Amino acid sequence: LGFSNIPWPMFSIPSGIEDITQERVEEFMCYARRDSMQGVGQGRSIRWEMLRWHPDKFDRNVLDKVMECDREAVRTAAGIVARILTQI
Repeated sequence: LGFSNIPWPMFSIPSGIEDITQERVEEFMCYARRDSMQGVGQGRSIRWEMLRWHPDKFDRNVLDKVMECDREAVRTAAGIVARILTQI
């Protein structure tokens, strides 16, 4: 996997860490017609995403599948996503 192959919680594919912003993540997370929002409330969906992006879980389940050259950027970006989700 490369940086652009990660399913970042945004409507557009980020080209780098600087593209992952609170505004873009919130826009995606609060979009009511998102597949993972169907049948569950927004709070439950956000909690699920918080677990998915939690640094320990993300590192264990995803990071070892990322190309070495992208690994640090992916780790940093995932941490940004996790922090944003805790603020929503």
